[in-house]
Amino acid sequence: MQQFHHHPDGLIFLRTDQGVYSGTPEQFAEDFGEAAPALPPNCDERIYEPGARHALKNRQGMVAGGPRKWDFGDRAIAAISILLQKKADREAAEQAAREAALQAEREAFEAQVRAKREAVERAAQEARQAQLDAAAAIEGQPSPSE
Repeated sequence: MQQFHHHPDGLIFLRTDQGVYSGTPEQFAEDFGEAAPALPPNCDERIYEPGARHALKNRQGMVAGGPRKWDFGDRAIAAISILLQKKADREAAEQAAREAALQAEREAFEAQVRAKREAVERAAQEARQAQLDAAAAIEGQPSPSE
């Protein structure tokens, strides 16, 4: 089966024996290097199957038929392996960016925790020293910090 499908939800699907590509019109244009043609007025769906059908539809049903031989659809279907690879590359890059952002957040959080822990330790050390100084002063001895 080979099919170019501009779905009513706005996504573009290419279905072939090699796999299924899906993406937004913007992603498709980036991956294919050319934007998909806009749907005609009063249409929200296009289904093209080479040599079988080219249907333009809306929610009420079939609006019109497109040409049996649609060069754009044929070129897009022929590029399925490139589209699948570009989509995989894009998704891998997006995943890497998400992971890098999470790692940066984790490192920033850990740095905040370290800074707070060090501040608490300093304050505790200063409090211990103040107690020792106070005890020494009460006993009339020189301060241990002197």
